[in-house]
Amino acid sequence: MLRCTNLYLGTTTVKTHVNRILSKLDLRDRVHAVVLAYETGLIKPGHEPSRFS
Repeated sequence: MLRCTNLYLGTTTVKTHVNRILSKLDLRDRVHAVVLAYETGLIKPGHEPSRFS
């Protein structure tokens, strides 16, 4: 199993990817992404996010 220990991305790269994802989902911002996640059942209230180990 391959595990990446370090991943270096520039701020601009991350912002570009986030904006492209939001655009493809026809969402205005990250808040709307969270709302969509709740509405579709992807996450539930009080759900603890998983942590990478």
